[in-house]
Amino acid sequence: MLAQAEALVHSRMFGDVVAALAADWADLDDPDGASALIADGLKGNPDRLVLAHAIGALAENPPPDLRRFVQALEVRSRDTSSDPLARIEAVAGLMRLALLDSRWARFALASVVMLEDVEGPWANAMLCRLAALAYEQFHDSEAVQLLEKLASGEGVSEAAFQRGMVSFGQALEGATFNAVADGLHEAARWFQTSEEAAEDRRDARLYRLLTDALSSLARHGEPPTAAVMEELRTTAVVRALWDRPRPGAKWLQPPPEAELDWILLIENMTSAVSRGRSCTGTDAAVVLADAVRLYRSIRGVMRGASSAAKPSVQAGLVLVHGMLGAVERWASGGGLPTDAAAMLQTNITTIASSLGAPPGKSLRTTWPGPATSKASCWPV
Repeated sequence: MLAQAEALVHSRMFGDVVAALAADWADLDDPDGASALIADGLKGNPDRLVLAHAIGALAENPPPDLRRFVQALEVRSRDTSSDPLARIEAVAGLMRLALLDSRWARFALASVVMLEDVEGPWANAMLCRLAALAYEQFHDSEAVQLLEKLASGEGVSEAAFQRGMVSFGQALEGATFNAVADGLHEAARWFQTSEEAAEDRRDARLYRLLTDALSSLARHGEPPTAAVMEELRTTAVVRALWDRPRPGAKWLQPPPEAELDWILLIENMTSAVSRGRSCTGTDAAVVLADAVRLYRSIRGVMRGASSAAKPSVQAGLVLVHGMLGAVERWASGGGLPTDAAAMLQTNITTIASSLGAPPGKSLRTTWPGPATSKASCWPV
C-alpha cells in the first residue's frame, strides 16, 4: 500500500486502505508512512463518501496519535476550493476525533463556527447538527449563537429544531423546577418555529407537544389533556413508522432502541392524565426523570464516536426527585408491612425536604392549581 501511496490517496479505495491500516496499526513496520498516506488522503481525496469512510475507519480503530489527522482535516475544512460537502465531512471528522480525545476539541469547535459560509440544504442541515453537538458535548456558546444566526436565514427549520434540542437539554439542568419549566417553554418556542417553517417536521411537532406538556407539569403539576396525549402518541407512532432520519451521518443518529424510551415516557404521562388535575409530585417526578432518559438516549453518546463522551445532561435535580418518586410509588403499592411503609415514607419525606421540598411535604402531595400557591412539593 505504501508503495502505491500516491495513487491510493486519490482513489475510491482510499477508505478501504485506511480501514486496513488502522485495523493493524500496532503491527505496521512504518506507522509514520501510513500516517502520511492517510493525512494526504484526508486533505486531497475528492470523493465525499470515500472521505467519510476513511474518517469512520479512523474513529473505529484510532491510532495512538491523532495529531496528523486532525491537522489534515482542519486544512480540508478551510479549503474553500474543495466541495462544500467534503468540507462538512472534514468538520464532522474533527468533531468525531475530538470525542475520542478532548485535546482536539478546540480545533473541532473552531471549524464548526467558521463553516457558516457553506451552501445547500444537506450541508446546512449537517452544520446545524454539528453546532448542536458542539454545545451538547463541549458547552460551546459560540455554537449556540451560530444556530440562532442560521435560524434567521434559509435553514430556519433545521436550525430552530437543533436550537430547541439544545434548550431541552439546558432545561433539564435547571436548579429548580420553575427553572426547568422556563427552559422547556423556551424549547417549545424553538420547536414551534421549526414546525411552522416546514410542513413535514413531525419531529418538531413531537418535541413541541412534549416540551409544552412537561413545562406545565413541572411548574403547576398540571398533566396534559387526553387530547394532547392522543396527538403526542399518534405523532410518535407515525414518525417512527414513516419518517426517515434527517440529513446526517450514521454515527450522529441514535441507535434504534433509543426510540423505546418514548414508550415509557408516554405511558407514565398517560397515567398522570388518568388522575386528571390530582396529579401528584410522584407522577411529575417520574415523568420528568423519563424525559431525561429519553434525551440522553436520543442525544447522548453517538454510535462509533466514543464510549468516553460525556452524557448530554447531568440533570441531578430531576433525576434525584424522579428516583424518590419511583420509590415512593412502589412503597405505596401495598407490598410492604404498614410500619415498614410508614418508615420508608418518613425517610423519603426527609430526603425530599433536604433537597428543597417544604418541610413535612410528601412527594405525593397533590399539586396546586394556581402557579402562585406555596403548597407545591417542588423547590421554587
